[in-house]
Amino acid sequence: MPQRTVSVDVAEQMAQLYREGESLDAIGQRFNFSRPAVRRAVVRGGLAIRPSCTKPHKLSDREKAEAIEASRGGESGVSIARRLGVSTSNIQRILQQSRSSDATHRA
Repeated sequence: MPQRTVSVDVAEQMAQLYREGESLDAIGQRFNFSRPAVRRAVVRGGLAIRPSCTKPHKLSDREKAEAIEASRGGESGVSIARRLGVSTSNIQRILQQSRSSDATHRA
């Protein structure tokens, strides 16, 4: 199966997202490319690949909001966790906090 080529424009977008802390897996999901293809594009863009053990387990506020919206839209916690590169327990905790917060604001 032939590999798809990452265009210069898409590679620049990938590099920017990686600079902002997105995981290779999350970027691959967003652009429908494999992790190795994203890695090659990021390296060609002059960025060093972060060691996987240094990926923060804490999601940004934007990523938390994305997880909450995805869950409300019917996406599973496992799928959200994979896409964002964190554990399912991390996603479950965020969703539980969101539900608790929503209940408090309605009361």
